Amino acid sequence: KVVTIEYYALDEQVFDQTKPSGFTEEAMADIRYYSGIEGDLFALAIEENGLGGFLKLMGGTNDIYSLYKNCGLFVLTSYSEGFSLVLLEAKAHRIPLISFDCPTGPRNIIRGGVDGYLVKPNNLDELHDRMYACMSDEELRKTLSANAYGNIDKFSKNEIIKMWLELIGA
Repeated sequence: KVVTIEYYALDEQVFDQTKPSGFTEEAMADIRYYSGIEGDLFALAIEENGLGGFLKLMGGTNDIYSLYKNCGLFVLTSYSEGFSLVLLEAKAHRIPLISFDCPTGPRNIIRGGVDGYLVKPNNLDELHDRMYACMSDEELRKTLSANAYGNIDKFSKNEIIKMWLELIGA
């Protein structure tokens, strides 16, 4: 199952994850979008793009951890990010990650080819190729998942405190 968790706006690249060539309807049926907002405009955009049979708007959830337990791949296609907490949460659950390599955020979390993939922004062919590879190759998913925890310690409370203390010169 492919999951994306984002605050959506219609100008986001949410549709970039959809309708990639080579995907079966069965694979596409496993793509779920979770968002803090739902709206008629977003639902209408899904229908206008012919994606109503594939994309599922799931609305918000208070049980994000159950969602991660049932997820095999996490994809983020934002134009820009700050520090992407959803990527870190997915990584902590050992979920392979795919994200556009926007100017900040994802490259601090994803180690390309190790625990996921960073894709050049707007390169839909590469995005779809990476998604397809991960969805169709269980061994690849297992390897990326096994490696997900490799650098998680750098985000621990103690490491963050050390960085703050260095920053303020304490």
